[in-house]
Amino acid sequence: MNHLERNLKILGITMLLGAILDWAVAALVFFLPGQVATFLGAFISGDPMILRLCGLLLAIPALFYLMAFVDTKRNVVIVAVAIVVRACLGAFFVVHVLFRAVPDSWLAIGLLNLGFAAIHFIFFKLSDFDFWPILRRAGNPPL
Repeated sequence: MNHLERNLKILGITMLLGAILDWAVAALVFFLPGQVATFLGAFISGDPMILRLCGLLLAIPALFYLMAFVDTKRNVVIVAVAIVVRACLGAFFVVHVLFRAVPDSWLAIGLLNLGFAAIHFIFFKLSDFDFWPILRRAGNPPL
């Protein structure tokens, strides 16, 4: 197995690990909304049904990450979008913790997402993919 294939395999594994993390968080939010609300602080309060809906919404991107794990080379656009989404989500949480009255426990979510975005990006580049052309062409080969 050469370096490109190995890096592509590691990229797929990082996508699988991201999916597992998202599913674990989604399950916690869905099945234990009260405890999750307590952990996240008084910032989230009210109906636990809203948190359960958030848990279901968290599970959806993990399905796409699983597709990227199964065939990383053909689903490379999913990896590129996952990098953008995780980076934006992580930055959103970090900025809100730093500049708004959001509990520090939200920082863990932001840093995990930024970490996964960085790992995905590193192995994306090591797998010899160009980030912006993949996003611009949505994974389709040039004409």
